[in-house]
Amino acid sequence: MGCYCGSDQVFASCCQPFLIGTALPQTAPELMRSRYSAYCTGHIQYIKNTYHPSQQSDQAETDIAAFADSAHFVGLSVLPISDKSLLQQRMPDNPYLESYTGTLSLAAPDTVKTATTAAAEGCIDYVHFIARFIMQDKLQQLEEQSRFIFEQQQWWYLDGCLFSHASQKINRNDACPCGSGKKYKVCRPHLMSAQQS
Repeated sequence: MGCYCGSDQVFASCCQPFLIGTALPQTAPELMRSRYSAYCTGHIQYIKNTYHPSQQSDQAETDIAAFADSAHFVGLSVLPISDKSLLQQRMPDNPYLESYTGTLSLAAPDTVKTATTAAAEGCIDYVHFIARFIMQDKLQQLEEQSRFIFEQQQWWYLDGCLFSHASQKINRNDACPCGSGKKYKVCRPHLMSAQQS
């Protein structure tokens, strides 16, 4: 079975080890993709636990579960970031970072990273993505530039900047956005993200 994050790898060797706790994401993009897969598969505790500890008290599991249950995710796109330092200037203020007493650093550009690139404590990285999902007969897009931090030997999701997109009404005779090839009115259940019909 292909991974829900659309990586072209199988789920068992891509995001699943992170979700079941047998491995930790080694990069910010891996963490973002695994959080997306967690929404697809209902791993609510993983989503909460991968928020940075400074943010976890603000994230109710019931709210996370309600969103995961009502949204049917059909696709993830990870967009390139040409200038992380410029993006860093556009991010919202974060009280945790403002009071940080250690050394913060910016991750290397994606184009020069390798599988063995080790993150340093206090390393900040960004991921720009668009998640597509069906909710209440509408196709929705969640676009975010997410900020991650490496601490305590692991990556955490810290916060992000959202972009607004208008929802698109899905008519009964439209092709279903899940990629099944069926008309929306007869496509039940919808295919999950990155799964083959």
